[in-house]
Amino acid sequence: MARRKIYNIESQLNPFLDLSDDEFEDLCRDLFGKSNEVVHARKLFGKGYKQFGGDILVQIDDTTSYVVQCKHYPKTNFSRGDIQDAVKLFTDHWESH
Repeated sequence: MARRKIYNIESQLNPFLDLSDDEFEDLCRDLFGKSNEVVHARKLFGKGYKQFGGDILVQIDDTTSYVVQCKHYPKTNFSRGDIQDAVKLFTDHWESH
């Protein structure tokens, strides 16, 4: 009798669930790099370095760059509303400083 392969159905439906944190940062960097508005996107530091919250440097032009923090929580129920709330909290804090 042939052995049946056991597949992780969740992974087949969403391959992003199997990404490591480092692979997720690579994906985010690559997605930013595909934008027509982005000149360059690169990871700030390699594994093992203190990142101080920044994962990716996104350069828009000669004078405008952004530091991006990637959050990879594949096994949580973080909803679209949760993301919108987190973005609002961050932007409110950023604008007040």
